[in-house]
Amino acid sequence: MKEGPSQRQRTSTPALTGSRENLERGNLERGNLERKNLESRRNGERSLRDKKSLGKRKSLGADGAIGSGRRAPSPVMNQVSKGNLGFTTPFNENIMRAFTPRKVKVPPIDHYDGTTDPIDHLAAFKAQMSVQTSSEAAWCKFFPTTLKGLALTWFTELPYGSISSFTALETAFKQNFIAGRRHRKTSIHLMSIRQRREEDLADYIKRFNAESLKVSDLQDSVAFTSLMSGLYPSSRFKLKLAESEASSFSEAMNLAQKFIQASDICKTHEEPSSGKRK
Repeated sequence: MKEGPSQRQRTSTPALTGSRENLERGNLERGNLERKNLESRRNGERSLRDKKSLGKRKSLGADGAIGSGRRAPSPVMNQVSKGNLGFTTPFNENIMRAFTPRKVKVPPIDHYDGTTDPIDHLAAFKAQMSVQTSSEAAWCKFFPTTLKGLALTWFTELPYGSISSFTALETAFKQNFIAGRRHRKTSIHLMSIRQRREEDLADYIKRFNAESLKVSDLQDSVAFTSLMSGLYPSSRFKLKLAESEASSFSEAMNLAQKFIQASDICKTHEEPSSGKRK
């Protein structure tokens, strides 16, 4: 018996309905999976942004706002070292962020208290640091370790960020302590240094050298002439120097050293006599 059209339609309808349901269920599952994948990617991106934001906040400081357009000063920038030590520094961020070689040590020089010549202290500091490093940031950071008393107080009271180089620090240091600078003398003063009647050659040379260091831009010829004229008229060394071919101050010093050594050797074979001048 053959099926009619209406009977065939009734027979195929459940099959079509089941196929559509399976298709819709598959689409729903794929949609859920895509939503889960999208949400997972978004969570990953959000986590990455949070990590970057945390890193920026750490570098800018606890009070720094990332979107504020202004970088807040880090605690490391306004203190010599990490931690709340209560010791501020006038150095700007470039100096404080710069790498400091580990091999650098505190210069073994006398601490400056603001009462002596600042030029002498700077010269001693530069001599020690130049053999350790050429890092300008290291020079800046180590300079306050050579200060004490009023000089250290002056340094800590400098405005934050006011020092951007060692040249700026050197200029500010000299300007503030210029009153303690040693008065430099002229060559005319050196001409007044005379050997005393009972003064031996070694003591005179020592005194003459000490005074010559106080003369600015001392020329060798002036020093030689001043030494020669300052010797006692009857000095045996003066005659020795006149007879020699010495024409410079350094040559005169070498000759004086040999003369003093020879005189000391001769003294050991002579009876001591007071008031004997060489």
